[in-house]
Amino acid sequence: MALYAEGDLSGRVIGSAPRSVVRAGNLPHAATAVLLRDGSGRVYVHRRTDTKDVYPGAYDCFAGGVVAAGEQPADAARRELAEELGVRGAPLRELLRHWWDDEHTRYLAFVYDATWDGPVVHQPDEVAEGSWMTLAELRARLADPSWVFVPDGRAGLELLERRGHLEQPARVGRRTAAVAAAADVAAVLVFVVGGRRTHDEGSAVTGIVRVGGPFLAGLGGSWVAFRAWRRPVDTVRIGVPVWLGTLGAGVVLRRLSGGGGTPPTFVAVAGGLLGALLVGWRAAWWGTVGGRRRRPT
Repeated sequence: MALYAEGDLSGRVIGSAPRSVVRAGNLPHAATAVLLRDGSGRVYVHRRTDTKDVYPGAYDCFAGGVVAAGEQPADAARRELAEELGVRGAPLRELLRHWWDDEHTRYLAFVYDATWDGPVVHQPDEVAEGSWMTLAELRARLADPSWVFVPDGRAGLELLERRGHLEQPARVGRRTAAVAAAADVAAVLVFVVGGRRTHDEGSAVTGIVRVGGPFLAGLGGSWVAFRAWRRPVDTVRIGVPVWLGTLGAGVVLRRLSGGGGTPPTFVAVAGGLLGALLVGWRAAWWGTVGGRRRRPT
């Protein structure tokens, strides 16, 4: 393990020592801590296995571990995130550095966050169980004195809170946002095709342009207005506003462009179909990919 100059936040390495020597002498070293978020801003909380040499059996919301000799902290953070939670390729953002010192361990913490909307795979020797939690849920659990949470993780959360980093979600990866945007466009096109089957809107191309154009424009405007790329799979905070924005703007643009009438029955049917599609695929996502988790007790 790399040894670091105690109290120095710059991360100055002063030597190295075997892990057993570092633990026995509580020598100053470095460790990484990655706060893993999903697209809706929840954080991943896990329980450490009872065989861990530091804070066994306690809950934590940071994935991480010690920085090896010759290893860069960011590389260590990526390695630990992949080893503990099976997360690979998620961009890291460094949030802060701070020193932690108690009778068990003394280290310079390199704190990062990352956003991940895929499955989480535990390393069975390190992680006993885990689940996604909202910040409100996490705060409520932390207020329970019977819930054993790692003290260094608690200190890290308090620092993030004071510096305004806790409420600010990491940006969703471009691939996740692109997939969500494509799913929304596909949902609107499915709505258009369904509408053309029951209404004579002209040829295939002109029908799609006349019916779909206003609603696709409304969809694009809603993505910009609600910054949907930040939390693209959030059913309530993004799915519902995008649905209503797409419907409202689409109806107005359809009327202004002369692309067709907007009687109440049309608005009702369009609203129902668009809602089922734009909100529905997000709800389905949470019921499958996003729901692959176990809640800690």
